[in-house]
Amino acid sequence: MTATKPQPARSGQMAITVTGLLIFLSATGAAAPKTVGRLQGLGIGLTEAQIVLHVAPVLIGAVAVVLAQMIAAGRSTPVRFGVYALLGVFTGFILGAALDLFVGVSALITAVFGPGEIRDEHAVGWAVTAMCIAWALMMAAIAVFGTPAARALQDAGGDPECAEVRPRDRALSREGALGMGALGVSTGALTILSQTAASGAAAAVLAAVAALGFIGSTWASWSIWRRSDELQQRAVLQAYTGSALIVTAAVFIWAIATSLGAQLTLSPYALYIGFTVVQFAAAIAANIGSQIALSSSPRGRTA
Repeated sequence: MTATKPQPARSGQMAITVTGLLIFLSATGAAAPKTVGRLQGLGIGLTEAQIVLHVAPVLIGAVAVVLAQMIAAGRSTPVRFGVYALLGVFTGFILGAALDLFVGVSALITAVFGPGEIRDEHAVGWAVTAMCIAWALMMAAIAVFGTPAARALQDAGGDPECAEVRPRDRALSREGALGMGALGVSTGALTILSQTAASGAAAAVLAAVAALGFIGSTWASWSIWRRSDELQQRAVLQAYTGSALIVTAAVFIWAIATSLGAQLTLSPYALYIGFTVVQFAAAIAANIGSQIALSSSPRGRTA
């Protein structure tokens, strides 16, 4: 009796998912004034330029996903990840150049907590916040809807069996959504506290929210790690080891530079956001490495 080989995930699902996300981001943003000015310099009217800057990133992103799936089809795992990363960076660049995202957030924060100074590290902090919340929503969708949601987020070259969501996977996805959501809320509250002149009760509330979110995220991470299999635990340990080495090297270079007279001043907030970005990058690299190792192992190649 011959076993039926699972069919690849349908290529249209991921394109629809990404397009929907881009439409949401476009709806929350406003056309970037500098880019609008450049388009007007080419003879395009104000209204037409704004429409173009809202529509173009959505169309470019959708086409990029389809092209990525066509190029990555049948390729090895490292090549697939590389293709998606390159086209993802390109789409992100277009989106950032065309739109100022979440324009209402800044006005709301100013109205509630007062004006403040927004520095580069705050922009990175808001990016980390948005990324955490986006991951939390994706994991929550998998926890609620199961396999259909996992397949909607899977690329065309992925193993369909990897998108099968078991009851245990749903439980882990719930805790993952809680952990990432809590980290996003914590980072957002800390960013507001850092960039505004909040004081008194408002500052106390922001500090409490940031602390509770950090504790919740840490608890969820520890709970997930305890119940993960050996391969997942090894990936987590590799991520923390890699991030610790990077941070140690950065602090060492910082110490040498300041000893030679360089003026490098970073706030504790900027250091925390930098460490968080390094941990995210290390975690992504460790997960990609574990998937590559699994796919190249004899057990991973066995159908």
